[in-house]
Amino acid sequence: MHILFSGNICFYFTFITSMRNLVFIIFVFAFLKSHSQEHFKGFSFGLNHASVARPNYSYYKSLLGITVDGNYLFKKNHFISKSSLGYTQKGFSQELIFVDTNDVVLGQGAIEKTRFSYIGISELIGLEYGKKIFVNMGVGLSAYYYMFTNVHCYDFILDNGEISQGYNSTFRNLKPLDFSFLSEIGIGIKLKNQSTLLLMTSYNLGIKKIKYKDVFTENPWYNNFFSFKIGFRSPLKFIKK
Repeated sequence: MHILFSGNICFYFTFITSMRNLVFIIFVFAFLKSHSQEHFKGFSFGLNHASVARPNYSYYKSLLGITVDGNYLFKKNHFISKSSLGYTQKGFSQELIFVDTNDVVLGQGAIEKTRFSYIGISELIGLEYGKKIFVNMGVGLSAYYYMFTNVHCYDFILDNGEISQGYNSTFRNLKPLDFSFLSEIGIGIKLKNQSTLLLMTSYNLGIKKIKYKDVFTENPWYNNFFSFKIGFRSPLKFIKK
């Protein structure tokens, strides 16, 4: 009974602490947004360079994926707050070795590409400096919902001249949620119509291990990846300055 009581105390303490931190974060975002001098809408698109850290599996390689999002940015003096909703791919590739039933190598060199598709939201706060040409940077959090997995491999010619048939399969095999810390830095140039063209790079540091949903995952991994994006934003017309 004492152990159960202590466990409840720890649970409630952790819950209260988490709620307090959440309320503080919401308060900060609300303050920035309610006192904003400028409001912007925008979008960005680019590529992810995913590095999937999977212990004891050194043959997995980084793989490029696409990323695209729409965002809503609030700015007061140098402070910015950006909320985003978008689609992103994360994944890895590996070289295949073909063998027969006697483990005799029939060919090697085909590349199998595995991409995981997610929709996600992110919240970032930071600073922006400059007028015509400016630099901004910020940190925040991202949350992703897993949609599906795609595994693809082209036809491959074996050493004996036979063709190993390629494949392209889509299925769901991961647990649904992924969370990461987010950092971003960008440079922008203002155009004549007050719109802005941006070049951005960001890094997502996974904080939740990725696991398969129906089978035991011997070596769970984190989705860590860089993104390189081109973006565009424009002021909202209905905001009166």
